[in-house]
Amino acid sequence: MINPRKLTSLSLCLAIGATFTIMAAGCAGEEEEAVVVAPPPPPPAPPPPPALTPVAQLMEDLNIDRRVVLPEEKAPDNDEDRRAVLVFFDALARGNDQSLKGMLAFSDQLELQALVDSGVWKDTVSRIKKIDLITGTNDINKCALAVVELAGSDFQPQLWYYTIEEENPKYEAAPAPPGILDKLTGDWIVAWHKILADELALADVPEEPIMVVKKNLDDASDRSGMSGPTVGGGPGGGLRPPPSTPIAPPRPPKPGS
Repeated sequence: MINPRKLTSLSLCLAIGATFTIMAAGCAGEEEEAVVVAPPPPPPAPPPPPALTPVAQLMEDLNIDRRVVLPEEKAPDNDEDRRAVLVFFDALARGNDQSLKGMLAFSDQLELQALVDSGVWKDTVSRIKKIDLITGTNDINKCALAVVELAGSDFQPQLWYYTIEEENPKYEAAPAPPGILDKLTGDWIVAWHKILADELALADVPEEPIMVVKKNLDDASDRSGMSGPTVGGGPGGGLRPPPSTPIAPPRPPKPGS
């Protein structure tokens, strides 16, 4: 026979246990609702730019001719361009026309070949004492400005545009107005393009028309007032002096004629 007191105690324990289970379930549900999803981690930082190799080290590594001078502060801001500039002007300093030709635009290749064939190339490169370089950009092109010092205190400036095509540099000469070296001030690459722009603008200005004064030599008043030089009609027009030999007067008629 079951003791009623034990049954009551057992029922009470079961009831308390069920209550704890329900409370635990309720608490667990509340905790799940309160969970906050953490934000995704930030993207990784970009890799640092590659270290810039000093010009002196690149010249040593590439065995660049010491007559090529590229100051650190006037050199490109990356190793690829630095190598392209140094290799190009090394070929120029050494007079290596074959290496140079492979880096030139087609029109400049033709000009180089003409210099080689005429003998001017060999004579000129044999007199190279120094090549001073400045690099920079204009609106769209990478630029390298070279001032070549030749024996005899002769300086020849030339601006070049270059690109890197499949790791090979390609160079094209910019127009060079006469006497441009004496006109360069401040940033020489900027000044070079300013001078080119001024030259082009000046070429577009039409020449002033030439006024030619004409006289009507059949007019008696003009004939009576003529003196000194007359308006000529010879080659090129302009003024010409009167004839130096006077015209003889007509002979009088013979008696009886």
